[in-house]
Amino acid sequence: MNIHKGGTVGSQYLLSVARLLLVIGSGLFLSFAAQAETITPSHVYQASQQLINDIKLIREHSNVTTSAKVPGLQTHKLPLHAYTKSLEVRAKVGRLQKKHNLPAITAAEIPLKKLTPGDVLESIEVLLAETDKIKQALNINQLAPSVPFEPGKTSSNVYENLWAASYLLDDLVGPINPNLVFRNVQYALNEVAIIANKLNIALPDKPPARQSDIKPKHPNIAGFKNLYRIARVERKLDIAPVRVSNFPEGKIAPADVYDTTNNILAELIRLKVHMGATAQRSSLPVPENKKPADVLMQMQLLGSCLETLEQNI
Repeated sequence: MNIHKGGTVGSQYLLSVARLLLVIGSGLFLSFAAQAETITPSHVYQASQQLINDIKLIREHSNVTTSAKVPGLQTHKLPLHAYTKSLEVRAKVGRLQKKHNLPAITAAEIPLKKLTPGDVLESIEVLLAETDKIKQALNINQLAPSVPFEPGKTSSNVYENLWAASYLLDDLVGPINPNLVFRNVQYALNEVAIIANKLNIALPDKPPARQSDIKPKHPNIAGFKNLYRIARVERKLDIAPVRVSNFPEGKIAPADVYDTTNNILAELIRLKVHMGATAQRSSLPVPENKKPADVLMQMQLLGSCLETLEQNI
């Protein structure tokens, strides 16, 4: 019996079974594989590609014809960074669920431990289950093509795929805006405060004056400077320092600045794990009416805090 939209009750039953088998194939199968062998970035990459295929089906069903932005080549990423990127996708999947009046997946935090490819795979398996719920609600009967296993993939490849998935969701839920970037910098300031408290270091708390004619590239430049400051702090604490990627080419959008803040947060979590800091930051609401100039102020304050840490360790 052919599987097609609007088929018989029998065909709809087969579709439900097929969806279940797809989830098993893309998620649970990999979980079983974890029992037989160590999960590698290649396993995670396979799941992230399946996630991309699922999102493409939703875009097609929603008559999205524009081309999604393509992320640049990613290097030097750890499972921690890929996990952080999966949380960005998770937030957008939740927004898409709300758009279709579905129960939205809740936000998640980066665990305070050394993350492995298995942790990233688990996060993506959750996303696969949630996108399957969206497909069912939209009566998407077409199955995404299965993804072959490709050896030799790295966490940087996984990160790049997850960023591609994030961009694919933008036409469905809207791109990242300065309000979300501002909150991420606030989270970074909270994490630095936890680290400073652990080291008994007092931090500055007043941002510089607000500047005019600020574009997203300006807070992104400040964010890259902060990654280099974090690298110096990591060296002082005998941690392998973050390897900062090249500054992205072309016009900088809030999504690029958000990506930079995600990498900052990942490194601050790495510092907390190294130091044994167990305090969790508080959840913050998304602010309103923030502009790149507001983000820059907070990014510069974060820079002052990081410099204070470096000088007092």
